[in-house]
Amino acid sequence: ASDGTGAHNLTKRAGLARAGSPDWAPDSRRLAVVGQRKAERRFGIYVVSIDGGDATRITPPAWEAQYPAWSPDGTQIAFTRVDPSANTFDLYVTAPDGSKRRRLTRHAAEDNYAAWSPDGARLVFSSERGAAGLGLWTIGADGADERFLTAGGEPQWEPASLIVYDCPTPEPSVEAGGPGHSCVVR
Repeated sequence: ASDGTGAHNLTKRAGLARAGSPDWAPDSRRLAVVGQRKAERRFGIYVVSIDGGDATRITPPAWEAQYPAWSPDGTQIAFTRVDPSANTFDLYVTAPDGSKRRRLTRHAAEDNYAAWSPDGARLVFSSERGAAGLGLWTIGADGADERFLTAGGEPQWEPASLIVYDCPTPEPSVEAGGPGHSCVVR
């Protein structure tokens, strides 16, 4: 219920020592989370059932991964793979069971915070590329057709085909590193 009762630690009960960045599956029965078991050295992407049971890691144990995002039809999860040895942050997609893993981006910049278009055909993500600084980019779900959209970061693609994101602001934040403004673009 949405009245605050029945709260419990779902990811701890699923066997994770630490977890965050939850994203609901379209069926509302599962979550994709960034998690780590006690014996693991790296965070990975896990799928957790809200009905209980053990969390399933869907990224390789040697990988560091973050920011999961379910596709609208529930057949794919986008995420960022962090490769400390190469100092890269690239977008990947995988099936919810960890199969069919594909790399979408290959860039020296940090590609993060992927969000799916309502029809699942494209993703929007944050990246610091070139003189533009932090910006929003889109890419086809097949990894083709990367396009710069606008300056900003941490996007969310809403059902009305609007993208809301953290936009740059010329005014200093109230506190260093504090929030700026939210913008919307089609």
